[in-house]
Amino acid sequence: MFGISTSHFFALERLRNFAELSENLGEQVFPVGYEQPEHSILLVDGRGRFFRYHHTGAYYFGKDQLESLDNYRRCISPTDAEDLFA
Repeated sequence: MFGISTSHFFALERLRNFAELSENLGEQVFPVGYEQPEHSILLVDGRGRFFRYHHTGAYYFGKDQLESLDNYRRCISPTDAEDLFA
């Protein structure tokens, strides 16, 4: 059986995207979770702000864990992370 696994290419691309987001925010970002329905990575930055990295871009969820979870629970649409770029 012949096949090619490309999962490492997707991981490398995500790491590059995280590095770019980190640079644009002026803060390091760290993955803290995974959202199954949308296949998104949940990120937190050095200031405690929460973001979601989706294949369509990066989105800001809130200034801290409680605000982020409340916004998620109430289905409040996240803000584009570009609005927070330094």
